[in-house]
Amino acid sequence: MTMRLAISGGELTEGESIMELIDLACSCAVEGVELWYPKNFTESVDLIRTRLADAGLSVAAIASGTELGRE
Repeated sequence: MTMRLAISGGELTEGESIMELIDLACSCAVEGVELWYPKNFTESVDLIRTRLADAGLSVAAIASGTELGRE
């Protein structure tokens, strides 16, 4: 089995765009990104999809800030 690496969009600070995540992923030579909803969705889904495809990146996961089992 081949290990594939991705960069997490959760690491972006407030105000950083999806392009900064894409640039970081490309500079680290990883194959994908983990997107955080709603944090990384400051642009339309279609535009994000196009930019990821243009960079040759896939989406490894979409995460949210919710917690399961919260009391």
